[in-house]
Amino acid sequence: MSRLFEKFVRFESHAEATRSTGLGLFITREIITKHHGEITAESEPGHWMRFRFSLPLASPSQGVESKGA
Repeated sequence: MSRLFEKFVRFESHAEATRSTGLGLFITREIITKHHGEITAESEPGHWMRFRFSLPLASPSQGVESKGA
């Protein structure tokens, strides 16, 4: 699972059945880390896989504007 977020990685059990490039999780990680976030994965092989991510909240001092009427 250490290679999960690398470019072009596809797992053999689904590689032939699914038409994919193996870029989805790589791109996801790049977007999340560019926003100073974190993504993790855990699994029980053959049963389930769970992804969790977190992103920091912006504070008002960082220039976040609310759109009013």
